[in-house]
Amino acid sequence: MSSPSSELIPTILFVAMDRAFLDAFRKDFPGVLALSVAHAAAARERIAVTKPFVVVAASVIPKEDLADLVEVSAGVGADVIRMAGESTSPIAYFRIKKALIERLERRRAAERAQGTENQ
Repeated sequence: MSSPSSELIPTILFVAMDRAFLDAFRKDFPGVLALSVAHAAAARERIAVTKPFVVVAASVIPKEDLADLVEVSAGVGADVIRMAGESTSPIAYFRIKKALIERLERRRAAERAQGTENQ
């Protein structure tokens, strides 16, 4: 079952990202619920509960853990972005916004398709 926030508020889960980046992101995007965890094991547990739209994984996460995050994220329809943990560049924000918009568009398309099936 989805949590109420995952149904109503776009959610992003940040994994092993720098605190300054998280603070800046939360300030710049107040309409997005930005959750954070310190490592991949905690992210695996949170993904199933929070059902984020996007998972942003720091580049310090080992490839094996990243592959696991991609698999778990796919199970809830979330996209995974890998980036430098301290990146506050406009490109980093653009990548996150792009992934979030794409996820929202897929969700709307699925809702429209579901509405068509129910008619």
